[in-house]
Amino acid sequence: MSAPAAQVPNVTTTTPGKTINILLFGETGNGKSTLGNQLLGDDAFKVSNDVKSETKLTYGRQGKGINNNLFIIDTPGLQDSNGADKQHMIQLVEYVKDHKELNAIIVVFNYQQVRFPYNIQTMLKLFCNIFPMKEVGKHIALVFTNSFTKRGSLTMEQKNAKAEKVLPEFRKVIKESSGSDLPNNIPIAFVDIDPEDGLDDNGKMDLERIVTWANFLENLNVDSINTPEPEVRIETQNFDEMKIEGEYIVKTVITKERKVFCQLDGSISYGEWEEKDRKEDKVLNPEIEKIKKLNLDNEQTLKRIQEE
Repeated sequence: MSAPAAQVPNVTTTTPGKTINILLFGETGNGKSTLGNQLLGDDAFKVSNDVKSETKLTYGRQGKGINNNLFIIDTPGLQDSNGADKQHMIQLVEYVKDHKELNAIIVVFNYQQVRFPYNIQTMLKLFCNIFPMKEVGKHIALVFTNSFTKRGSLTMEQKNAKAEKVLPEFRKVIKESSGSDLPNNIPIAFVDIDPEDGLDDNGKMDLERIVTWANFLENLNVDSINTPEPEVRIETQNFDEMKIEGEYIVKTVITKERKVFCQLDGSISYGEWEEKDRKEDKVLNPEIEKIKKLNLDNEQTLKRIQEE
């Protein structure tokens, strides 16, 4: 397998006068804001050392100087501790639609995560529901932040091993969620967002290649992005009730309905059951019927005895 970073053009040219619009998407604490600052070469986004997200709203920043052709859009981290994912996504969609232009989407992973986290699967399902366009796969790049080991920078073998481990899961979730296959040449970058020596030349070159790749992409049709409202369906079920009224048993079949909310992240929630119909059927209590039959048998037996 060739080096993941080589999957994008090994040049750093851009089209004069064109603004490259890139959106960062990922979990809380994966370093999206720091990555945005690295792309712009400026402290444009607030960064927190806390595990909680510093970014509460989707907003973009234009680059300066040699990076003035870059516009980076930072987004709140999903699975945020305050449970505001839905509100964050609504605001994200509104911002992107208002901004009108979007060339590329960088999905941010944390290299230090050993397994493919469940939260990322949930995040990708949400992503597929928000960006349902068939062509969106051609506009996706992956960036692994915190790409370092105890011994320092990653080797090419370590980069390849990580890509080989993550990409199949990534493709599988996208396929299951959207029905679309991702291109074979997904751009990948490995970046140390906070190198101890202040240098990450390999990561810098990877990001330059990502920017070059994004430069050749057309704008996505942002008007087709979905507002993250849950799908609502109606579930119907029959409930049986039974009560005794004198010599009779009253059987009641009650039809109830409730709303089922299928959230964009794949989770499901339910409304309260509401009664829509009921049907009653009154039958003689079997125990009473047995007693009556027994009494009748006794009367007939007594009558026979008297006749004899």
